Amino acid sequence: MNVYIQLNKAIRYIEEKLFEEIDLKTLSQFLCVNISSFKTIFSILTGQTVTEYIKKRRLSEAIKLIEKDKIINVAILCGYDSRASFSRAFKKFHGYNPSEYKKGKSFKYFNSIYFNENCKDHTSILASYKSLPSLTLYGIKCECYNFQQIEKFWQEMKNKHKEIIEAKESFGLVYFDKFTSRLIYYIALLNKFDFNETKITIPKTTYISTILKNPLASQISKIGNEINSKDLANFPDIEIYTSNQVELLYKVD
Repeated sequence: MNVYIQLNKAIRYIEEKLFEEIDLKTLSQFLCVNISSFKTIFSILTGQTVTEYIKKRRLSEAIKLIEKDKIINVAILCGYDSRASFSRAFKKFHGYNPSEYKKGKSFKYFNSIYFNENCKDHTSILASYKSLPSLTLYGIKCECYNFQQIEKFWQEMKNKHKEIIEAKESFGLVYFDKFTSRLIYYIALLNKFDFNETKITIPKTTYISTILKNPLASQISKIGNEINSKDLANFPDIEIYTSNQVELLYKVD
């Protein structure tokens, strides 16, 4: 299965439902992942959230609608609950209020995205489906509330264990403890490196692999993620760090 073909199907679904309620669960099913993983993959590959993308597309197409309909009706179609909130968003996007638009006046237009389905070589990002064999790792655990704490945890462990810096591959594993509602994050290696480490076995399964090469690899801490407790209870999101890239793995349902 080709990730980019599936993403184009998701984009077509957005276009077909642009002025209706867009179901994120349906979008995620095109990639066979959970909603939070879909959001993250979409953001990595497009540089914007799926919500931002939908907003830009609606405001672009709103120009055609206000030529023949009342502004309040267009506002509701675009997902706004009032003319005032729609007008603010419209002005921020186009540079003037919807009431000021006249046919022939210049406006901003954001085209729908299309992914090159046959592209094999990506300079900075590469996404694909990947079958991951059963994997045994040795990791140190940290209970965290957010990803800022994880970044701090990495720095502390690198200062303490030179093995993490010297390893050809180091791993970040994101689990969720449904009893404490906390992130369980492991920094792990293929070999033992600490007296207090935990042996972790990840069963064989299929993931969507998103590879970020330099310079994006250095920006991994700036990539946000949302946590779904059900999805991360048994299979973690996996981060694989090497000298010049980061590979992010999201389990396929």
